[in-house]
Amino acid sequence: VLPRVTESASPTLVVWSSIWVKRPAAQIRFDLQGDSPGCLLRWTFLDTENPGPTLTGHMCKRVNVLINAELRYGFGQ
Repeated sequence: VLPRVTESASPTLVVWSSIWVKRPAAQIRFDLQGDSPGCLLRWTFLDTENPGPTLTGHMCKRVNVLINAELRYGFGQ
């Protein structure tokens, strides 16, 4: 599912809605720190229900691939 921005505070915070159909309450929070041209990015998985360690690990791995792999590939790195 494509996320939508549910909260933002430029230039330090963006919160995405869930990217999982079966976990609609889950969110991904991005905290950005630093100046251009680079910054530090920390993302945090948020869910009102505890999905358990196995599913949490799977979901975090998926976010990690989306953010840390596919985004870099999109910029040709």
